[in-house]
Amino acid sequence: MKIVFWSPVHGQARQSSNLLAVSLKLVIEQHKKIMVTQTQYRMNDLEDAVVGRAGKKAFRERFYQDMGMDSLIRCLKRKQIEKADIENCCIQLLPDEDFILLPGSQCENYEIFQETVGETVHTVLEEAEQYYDYVFVDTNPGGDRISRKLLQTADLIVVNLSQNVGVIDRFFWDYPEELRGKRVFFLFGSYLPDSCYNLSNLRYRYRLIRRNNAAVIPMNVGFMDAIAGGNVRDYFAKNLECEPGDVNYTFMKEVGETVRKMTAYIAKKIPASVYKEGETDESCIN
Repeated sequence: MKIVFWSPVHGQARQSSNLLAVSLKLVIEQHKKIMVTQTQYRMNDLEDAVVGRAGKKAFRERFYQDMGMDSLIRCLKRKQIEKADIENCCIQLLPDEDFILLPGSQCENYEIFQETVGETVHTVLEEAEQYYDYVFVDTNPGGDRISRKLLQTADLIVVNLSQNVGVIDRFFWDYPEELRGKRVFFLFGSYLPDSCYNLSNLRYRYRLIRRNNAAVIPMNVGFMDAIAGGNVRDYFAKNLECEPGDVNYTFMKEVGETVRKMTAYIAKKIPASVYKEGETDESCIN
């Protein structure tokens, strides 16, 4: 199953960190086989959260020469790829779990990136789906060619939003064609429960956001520091069993609730955003 994380805008909803939190919690709790990857141009947020940034640039440059999307694409051009080929191009994220990260392309030229990755990423993901229960893709926010194709072929689309109602209004006013008739799950990152635009009020305001297809991941300083420092795995290992009253408890609880809702929603196989004939985008907003 291919689960695509996408957002209508850059930098507001913590899309990449949301993906890492959900996939980590899912593999730890349910022991699913999971591959995560990204198709963002010159943005390596997933890799940086695992490898780290400060003082590691030279290491990463050597590291990615023989690993990642580019290496797997080269392999694909020679032969049909197998699970061992995928694993050799990936970072093992957790010991004793079948949980890997395929680093994104390091291509510096945007046109070449769109052409090379755009032509082959779908084949790479289809091959990976044979070996993993879930393939998570952190795709470029907005509407570039690769993102649109990934949205069209996704089994589940996770739309990452903030509580900025101006952005949400514009999103529903111009609801993407690629999302119509698809299974869509709404995930609010950096969530602030004391905002007047809490999830309950957002469900009332936007009729496509329902109890069974929406969740939140709260703002958490410790998690954001772990993402920035490349220590996200250590953060989860340390806080997995944290108790009520712990500063990280609400965050971990809501990530778990997101996983519970998402997997239940997948199991029901009910589309979230089926438009009726003659329905307008404006009717999504009460």
